Amino acid sequence: MKKIVAIGGGTGNFVVLKGLKKYTSDITAIFTMFDSGGSTGKLRDEFGYLPPGDIRRGIIALAPEASETRILRELFNYRFTKGNGLEGHNFGNLLLTALKDITGDELAAIDEASKIFNIKGKV
Repeated sequence: MKKIVAIGGGTGNFVVLKGLKKYTSDITAIFTMFDSGGSTGKLRDEFGYLPPGDIRRGIIALAPEASETRILRELFNYRFTKGNGLEGHNFGNLLLTALKDITGDELAAIDEASKIFNIKGKV
């Protein structure tokens, strides 16, 4: 089985990972943790954590495409369109932030979210 490492961020890495998972499950995705916009920027400024947006998208990219997980993937990508304080935030970013608080560690938070989604590979 081929071992693949993908390094990057943004939409490009998401698309590459989504395609690669069809050929191997031995994928390691390394993301640049630089994002200053939207929900990730707000969470970074308020909590002082690295912005979770690209990590969230990487987890979705490596998650199974099965119809049983469709609603979970949609939930992780859901963006609030109203609500005082929640508008503009992405549910997955909030979940990763909460997991960081619960586990006390950003890598542990990513591992826990990866388990929830039963991803192919490692983010």
